[in-house]
Amino acid sequence: MSRTMRLSHLGELSVDRNHFATLLVIENSKDIALESPRMQAGIEHMLEFLESAAGLNSVSMVEFADGYQFVNHFDPPGSVRFKFSPHGRPALWDSLCNACVDFANAIQDLPEHTRPARVQVVIIASGRDSSSTFLTEKDTRTIAGQLMADWGWDFRHFSVGPGARALGGGTGFLGEAFTSSAS
Repeated sequence: MSRTMRLSHLGELSVDRNHFATLLVIENSKDIALESPRMQAGIEHMLEFLESAAGLNSVSMVEFADGYQFVNHFDPPGSVRFKFSPHGRPALWDSLCNACVDFANAIQDLPEHTRPARVQVVIIASGRDSSSTFLTEKDTRTIAGQLMADWGWDFRHFSVGPGARALGGGTGFLGEAFTSSAS
């Protein structure tokens, strides 16, 4: 694995018990082009829900195709905008692993009184990987397992594609709790 994760156990960190952080990891590759209108509506609905929910909610968003980039970082849900513009091929494992590591490290860099008490990672992807070059399915299982066990992170995958079940099983998350296919 090429990334370093500076993870402490959550119990050792001071947190804001009212802060709920969502990390959206969104595929923006050509593989998702036909599915993007329904997924766009789902993202908008999710952001509206988070905006209206009680407590302090923040959204960080990563988009990926053959590379990944953060487009939002700990922003209020109402300020987050995303528009699909499919390009490239999906580098699912590289993008998901790196996004989670970068986000975990960013949480540790926050002032203690602003760190989120709960984190949910929402993966919106086809479930296919055709261009990862550094990280593997096994790396994803390892990182996700550590984040779930040590920090209590929750992972969800939403897809209208046939790869949804493969991704849910491939990352070692709890089958149906992780995999939700839209119709």
